Amino acid sequence: MLVFGDRVAAVGRGDPPPWPVPLAATWDFRPHAVLPGFHDAHNHLLAFGLKQREADLRGTRSLAELFDRIRRHDRGQPVVRANGYNQDDLAERRHPTRAELDRVVPDRPLVVAHTSGHMVVVNSRALERAGIGPATPDPEGGRIVRDAAGVPTGLLQENAQQLVEAALPRPTRAEMAAAIAEASRTYAGWGLVATQEAGVGWYGPDELAAWQEARATGGLVTRAVLMPDVRTLDWAAEDRPLLWQGLASGFGDLSLALGPVKIFADGSLIGRTAALEEPFEGAGPDARGMLVWPETELARMVARLHREGFQIAVHAIGDRAIRVVLDAYEAAQAAVPRPDPRHRVEHAGVLPDGLLERMRRLGVIPVGQQHFIGELGDSMRAAVGDRRIRWTYRQKSILRQGLVLAGSSDCFVVDGRPLLGIHDAVNQTTAAGRPYAPEEALTVEEALRAYTWGSAYVVRREREMGTLEPGKLADFVVLDRNPLAVDPAAIRNLRVLATFVGGRPVFRAD
Repeated sequence: MLVFGDRVAAVGRGDPPPWPVPLAATWDFRPHAVLPGFHDAHNHLLAFGLKQREADLRGTRSLAELFDRIRRHDRGQPVVRANGYNQDDLAERRHPTRAELDRVVPDRPLVVAHTSGHMVVVNSRALERAGIGPATPDPEGGRIVRDAAGVPTGLLQENAQQLVEAALPRPTRAEMAAAIAEASRTYAGWGLVATQEAGVGWYGPDELAAWQEARATGGLVTRAVLMPDVRTLDWAAEDRPLLWQGLASGFGDLSLALGPVKIFADGSLIGRTAALEEPFEGAGPDARGMLVWPETELARMVARLHREGFQIAVHAIGDRAIRVVLDAYEAAQAAVPRPDPRHRVEHAGVLPDGLLERMRRLGVIPVGQQHFIGELGDSMRAAVGDRRIRWTYRQKSILRQGLVLAGSSDCFVVDGRPLLGIHDAVNQTTAAGRPYAPEEALTVEEALRAYTWGSAYVVRREREMGTLEPGKLADFVVLDRNPLAVDPAAIRNLRVLATFVGGRPVFRAD
């Protein structure tokens, strides 16, 4: 493969033809494997970088262990933060409470984030800082969980999280730029050359500037498409275009650009807040999750964004939420026909055949997360039961419908290494070793294509990246072994030896 500038100039067999000038560098990767670089279509790079500074609760198996990890992380900082617990993994099978967290950190705010990112548990100091008490009403699209006496337990679901976050200090621009740089280097070590940041603006008005600073200083070594959260847009005037820092979808270049607008329609499957048509497994008839926006408001936002030419990506995990989103997309397209808008449903977690067929008719792309199967599959089965599990995080069925399949992780929610997602798409096995949905298993080649060309396609980058052929960007990864030639059960054990972006090495294992 001959690289000229940042592009692939030629690919062939044997020795390259004579070149009129000396080559700047030559690399011989035999006997290893060179593939197109991996591309994550839905992740949270900035949040992943920031959370490296918090207490890591992944893998905790009891509340006692959870509390111990928080205590060991506490260095007297003004706000103590921890993240990554899953109540389904704890021996007690429940969330911690405000009273329990008060015994861990009694004198400063403590915020403990669920692995889904859709809820937090906080102590009394955090509730006091946010002004949350028994009389505080639930915000729209959120829930303050209360005990039998109406007193907040400390568990804040969906938009209720923002009540606390708005009362606590935000990271500075410099801190965000440093977190982006640190996470980008980690991602490069995983073989990622490009990512799509599924929600920008959560950390305040300096967030876009932090991304630009990280790029300008060389800290951002992977390509990024930023998806602004709809709540950061200027909706003040109906008679002029929406503004987000004066920019819109497609602005930027191949290193850093703005992509689809992100909207939340519902919550989390493992957190039991996704909007389902039927109740969660083993729960009462009203336990069907929640919609973050009223249906009419979601439809209004989609209609305006569609009318003004934006690409749209709506987070919808439950089948009820997906139905509402497809209703909004269909109405918007009927009112203002657009060729190939490539609107998306992020996660598409519970996707019965009827909704999947409707996606095909509308040309809407589901963007699921393959490693959810391995890391969260047992919790998802507990949430929806054996009958509905075959509808969740579908892979092969998407391809059978003729839709493009993208690869993504939702990192920080789960481990973001693409090889883990590729492994799970092929093997369909949970962390407990149980089969998940064997009929949805992909071939290795299909899984690789999803994590390369497929993810590029969903942000209109398929002509620039995703395959290694003349004219495309020289973004590639070197693996110690060829994933097409190993036992599929060993894919997760493959090693990334080097990652190149635009023909330049951004990671080398030695």
